[in-house]
Amino acid sequence: MIRRRALLALPVPLAALLAGCASAEPDYFRLSATPGPARRSRHRLVELRSIGLPRYLDRAEILRASGPNRLDLLSGDRWAEPMADMVGRVLGEDLQRRLPNSTVFSAGGALSIDSDAVAEVEILRFEQEGDGPVLLMAQLAVRPASRGRRAARNVRLQAPVEGTATAALVAAMSQALGQLADALAEMLAAA
Repeated sequence: MIRRRALLALPVPLAALLAGCASAEPDYFRLSATPGPARRSRHRLVELRSIGLPRYLDRAEILRASGPNRLDLLSGDRWAEPMADMVGRVLGEDLQRRLPNSTVFSAGGALSIDSDAVAEVEILRFEQEGDGPVLLMAQLAVRPASRGRRAARNVRLQAPVEGTATAALVAAMSQALGQLADALAEMLAAA
């Protein structure tokens, strides 16, 4: 009789143990487009090429730099879509807001249109530095689609992080991406 009771009692503690080991559902975040100054461009159709992104950033987990050579995963916080896709989509939306008389489309998207101008971006760094601002370093290039003269420049942008929550980090990253769109729009307006 004692043996039977011991066997019947086993599943409840085991179930409680397994439930305690189950990890919580992660929190998902996404970058968002931000407002910026509108510019006039003679380019009606602008193709935004696929964004170059360091492989260490193109992951599901959200990262924060904790030193010059160290990155920490923010426990339980994930990007809602692949980082490279999200950066390209949001940068395209930011650029569209800044060039209201142009149509901006992504080279990797569903539309296949002959463009007037091409914009290219290679992101070198895009993370918060410790408790400081988000740092976005990138190389930008724009050119007429007819393979005309190319303009290129390096940018180093910073956006303050208002708080310690992941949502504050993501908002600052969105602001930095908006600043990147400002620089691209300025280049396209001058080209």
